[in-house]
Amino acid sequence: QPLDPNCINFARRLNEGIGSWTGVLAIGTPGSGPDGGQQASEDATQAYLVRAQGSDDETAAWLSQIQAARDDITGKLTQSKTLCGHALQMAALEPKE
Repeated sequence: QPLDPNCINFARRLNEGIGSWTGVLAIGTPGSGPDGGQQASEDATQAYLVRAQGSDDETAAWLSQIQAARDDITGKLTQSKTLCGHALQMAALEPKE
C-alpha cells in the first residue's frame, strides 16, 4: 500500500496535460525491515492506480497515457522530459530484478 496520501491525486492528475509519468518505483531502505531495501523495493504503479479509484474508462485512459510515455523515445511525453521510463521498459526487467 502506498504510504503517500497524495498517491490518489498522482494518477488522477495525469489528464492535466503537463505530461505523464511512466511508473512508480518504491525503493526500500535499511529501515524497511530485516532484508532491507531489496524486499521492500517494487514497482508500485498498479497500487497507485488502484488507490485513485478510477472508473474502468479512467483507468484505461491512465494506462494508455503511461504506456505512451514509456514508448516515447524522446521523453517529451513525461513531466520531467526524461527517458528513465523508456530505458526501464527497454531493459525488460522482471519484477524480481
